[in-house]
Amino acid sequence: LHDALPISRIKAGAAVSELETERNAAQQRIADLEKRLGLPSADPTARTARRRSARQFLIDLPNKLQQVKDRLADPPPEGEPALVTTLRQARLQAERQVLEERANAARNELSLFDAEDALGLPTLSWDLFTRQLTRERKLVERYTDRTNQLRQQEADLRVREAQEAAMRAQPVLKPILETNEQIALEEAEIRQKHELVQKTLLELKAQLAGLQEDFQDIQDLDKEFGLSASVGLRLRKLRSQLPNLQVHRAEQRALFKTLEQAQFTLYERTGELDGLSDIEAVASKLVSASSGLDESQRAQLARDALAALRTQHNYLDKVVSAYHNYTDTLTRLDLHEQALIKLSDRFADFIDERVLWVRSHQPLALSAILDDRGSFSWLGDWSSWQSIGRAFVNDADQVPFLYGSVGALFVFLLVLHRRVGRRLQELTKPAHSRVAV
Repeated sequence: LHDALPISRIKAGAAVSELETERNAAQQRIADLEKRLGLPSADPTARTARRRSARQFLIDLPNKLQQVKDRLADPPPEGEPALVTTLRQARLQAERQVLEERANAARNELSLFDAEDALGLPTLSWDLFTRQLTRERKLVERYTDRTNQLRQQEADLRVREAQEAAMRAQPVLKPILETNEQIALEEAEIRQKHELVQKTLLELKAQLAGLQEDFQDIQDLDKEFGLSASVGLRLRKLRSQLPNLQVHRAEQRALFKTLEQAQFTLYERTGELDGLSDIEAVASKLVSASSGLDESQRAQLARDALAALRTQHNYLDKVVSAYHNYTDTLTRLDLHEQALIKLSDRFADFIDERVLWVRSHQPLALSAILDDRGSFSWLGDWSSWQSIGRAFVNDADQVPFLYGSVGALFVFLLVLHRRVGRRLQELTKPAHSRVAV
């Protein structure tokens, strides 16, 4: 077990590209481990389902073999060519052989399951794969944190370089260098936001995985044991632990607005980067617009302008890359948020369909009423009613329009009630008179 678990270490001095390569490799190992955890050799649920399927096949096997045998014994239809009869018989023989081979495979698999269960290998495999998966996920987190740290350091360095260049800039180049400083600051800010979004995504993935596991587990229990009291209590507990859908829907709407704004900014920065495709032409135009310079000053300005514009092109390329990563992570976060909302909604419906028959309170008895008699004492407490009145007054101060509308509606209904009552009395007088006659 110890040899199978890799040592989670990051090579000192590794570049960002090396860290990303190692992170991608770790993510692939995570995908492979998740697949292996779902196989019958490790997953108890899949193992139980596979064993049930194999046993059911062996139970149905005699009937299937008898059907094939009867079809082999049937005489060929009248007028059927001999070649067709031979081919049909060969197909039935092959079908019988396939059933026999599947039966041998099912018996061998059941024997293997029994032997592995006797040695406890499924539990060991599950423990091994779970530990490997945990270590690989932690390794991915460390690679991600280290990559973000290095990228943030590079962005901070570009900010300092842009600030120093802006302070030493010639007046004609100062707008360009100030723009460079703004782009560098924007990149640093976006990378910080991206790091926070990545952490939120990891937390949401873990929450979604836990919810999926609970949902699958309770579905299996419901299918296997039915609506038992213990399953009902588990349903009530899970219902109280479900995510707050109102909060997540509000977060999802805010997230989409953030994604939309980031996408628009990405388009703008990409357009600015495309506008610097010909840096020499832009620098030449800038030098031509400057007057009162001799040849040496013009040549120096051209060199400085080229350097400033190349720096701006580099900064724009970095910020566009940062926005690409940011929007991609925001998109994945939005998709996981939607998946969590849908799964929570399905889970809540599943529980609500089954939870009504579960007792939510102990049977009411006289002793329980006597024990709770203190709960009714507030009915005679004048201060309790005063607090209720103050609550209504405070609420009316905050939403006066609502209370005013309700009051006006009440007065209108009261007046309408009196008018309708009088009208009904007038209409019933002739009827009473006819009855009296």
